[in-house]
Amino acid sequence: MNMELLDRGRQVLRQQPFSVLLEAELTVFEPGRAELRLPIRHELKQQHGFVHGGAVSYLADNALTYAGEKLCATAQGTIAPLGAPSPSET
Repeated sequence: MNMELLDRGRQVLRQQPFSVLLEAELTVFEPGRAELRLPIRHELKQQHGFVHGGAVSYLADNALTYAGEKLCATAQGTIAPLGAPSPSET
């Protein structure tokens, strides 16, 4: 992994107030691949105890943007849930 690229990506993430608020962490950043993580906190859950779709969409949007190596653009896509997670997945 290119640590210089990862460090640059993390620097950009720290400049995004919303990413800081969510405590997002960029863990992998290389051409064509990016992984972001969020700590699952009570504040990020919906009324049934699952992570809110807005938090999931945030992760998808930023990961797609990073993977496309466009640090100043937004990604467009559709998030389609496959169904509710089982109790063991929550």
